[in-house]
Parts: sequence; C-alpha cells; structure tokens
Amino acid sequence: MLSAYAAIDYAVLPEAHPWPLVLRFGLLVPVVSLLLLLVLRAPWYERWHNPLMLGGLWVLTGVVAAIGLAAPSPARELYVSTASVFGLACSACRVSVRATIAYHVGVLAMLATGAATTELAWTPQVFLALNICGIGCFAVMGSRIVESGARTNFLQRRTIEAERQRSERLLLNILPRSVADRLKQGQVEIADAHGDVSVLFADLVGFTSFSARLAPSELVRRLNTLFTEFDRLTERYAVEKIKTIGDAYMVAAGVPEPIENGAEALTDLALDMLDACQRLGDGLEIRAGLHSGPAVAGVIGTRKFSYDLWGDTVNTAARMESHGVPGKIQITDDTRRRLGP
Repeated sequence: MLSAYAAIDYAVLPEAHPWPLVLRFGLLVPVVSLLLLLVLRAPWYERWHNPLMLGGLWVLTGVVAAIGLAAPSPARELYVSTASVFGLACSACRVSVRATIAYHVGVLAMLATGAATTELAWTPQVFLALNICGIGCFAVMGSRIVESGARTNFLQRRTIEAERQRSERLLLNILPRSVADRLKQGQVEIADAHGDVSVLFADLVGFTSFSARLAPSELVRRLNTLFTEFDRLTERYAVEKIKTIGDAYMVAAGVPEPIENGAEALTDLALDMLDACQRLGDGLEIRAGLHSGPAVAGVIGTRKFSYDLWGDTVNTAARMESHGVPGKIQITDDTRRRLGP
C-alpha cells in the first residue's frame, strides 16, 4: 500500500520528491513495523490494545500532520495525505470497528481544522477528504473482519473451556484428582501400594424387602437422598468414596494420598452415617464394618473404568460389615489400635 501511494505521489506531485520516499520508507515503514512487532507480542496487548493503538496512531498522525501543515505546498498535502494512511494500521492491529471509525472522523476533523487555519486550496481539501474516507472504508472493513474473527474465536474458546470443565467434573466424579491428573499426563497403568489404609463398608439392612414395596422411581429417589448425604459426609471428613455396590457403600482413608488419623476419620464418618440413616432412611438401618491395613489401589479397565482397592484389608472390612449388627459399627483390633486409648 505504501509503495502504491509513493507511485501515485510521484505521478501527481513529482516536484515534491524525494520527500515521499523519505517519509514513507524512512519513517512510516520502520515505525509502523516496530510498533506492530512490539505491541502484538506484548502480554498486555489483548486487554489494552484499543486505547494503546489509538493513542500511538494519534501521536504518529499528529506528528506527521503537524510537519505537513508547516511545510509549503505541495509537500503539505503529501504529509497530510500520508498521515491518513495510518488508519490502515487500525485493522492490522485489530482495533475495534468503533475505534477505527472514531479515528478517521478525528482525522477528518483535524484536516478541516488545518484547512481553515492554513488556507489550503479547495482541490487539495477535497482530494485529502476523499483519500481519508477511502482509506477509512478499507480500514473499517478490515477491522470488521478481524473483529468478527476475534469474536468467533472467543466464543469457540469459551465453548471449549466450558466443555473441558464439564469433562473435568465428570472425570473427578469417577477418579480422585491426583489419579485423574496422572491419566491426563499419559500414564497408562496406575497401581500403588499403600501401607496404611482404612476401609469402611456400610450396607442397608433389609433393603431388598423394603424396595419391593416401592415404585422404582420412589426407590431410586430415597436411595439417592441417603447416598447423597453420605457423599457430603465423605467430603466433610476428606476421605475417598470408592464405589457403591447395590445398597452398599465403600469408603477408604489413606488413598490415593496418605492421611493422618484415617481410622479415626472413618469411625466418625460411620457414626454420622448411622445418624443420617435414622433421619433419612425411613426406618432403614445400616451395619458397618471397618478394618485398617495395607492395600493396593489402582485404575482398571478402559471403558467405564474405576478406581478400586484390593487386598486382605478390603476383604476383612467387607466381612466385618456382613457379620455385623444392624445399627452398629464393627471394627477390627488393627483399627482399634489406631484409634488410640
């Protein structure tokens, strides 16, 4: 564009040379190129680019226009015309459409002021005004295209981010955060040995006969109400819900990260689960079993995968529950020793 204008200047104002070449290629190209390189790569550009770019363009326009208004004709028209070319930088620098229009209106106002104070001839005034309007049209169209693309990209990024957060929440409903992070980093096999894990099983007593008296929707609603309260309690005590098996609820402390007083946390959790069942269970009772010891934890499967525990500690906790008494918590000696005096 600058090269084309230099050729036009030479054809229209040959007596003004070599000033067009000096002005355009000695000042405009280096300054605008440096401005673009510095500003477009700056981290704060996205937030402040409109006021920064408009300020820079106005300063540059004012300097060139002031030189032009002080110069004799025809160099005067050349400088003022060149100043208007800065409007094309609006679209190159992703200045908004409104700001681009405001810039060119300002340039026209500056031209009118200069014409009134320096007695420019009628023909140069019309030529410069048409020149500015033409450049303004190109700049506004360019800004519109860039702005539309920026808005589309913003909406796409926001949609992608919302989907990413939704997927993250779904993943964290299945796996602990640290395990999910390892899977996202590309780790295929996840299996960890833990030396001190406490495992709690809680089962609803008489749930089979209870469920026979209810409609399916009512059965699911009541079970969901009770297990949702159990979920809230596990978050309160910072322990890990492993899974539900029918009407049984499995919780562990010490996986995937070690925890102090895991046996104590699960004991308090079990007591609160008994209270919750009395409040929300509509006559149902739970029996609970608790054991502490070593266990292996990991992720199995590729579809509907799950985080699970294996080992004698898990089996013993399950037996403690199945041989327990309704409304009571049965614990082993290993767990009792961890509870202290």
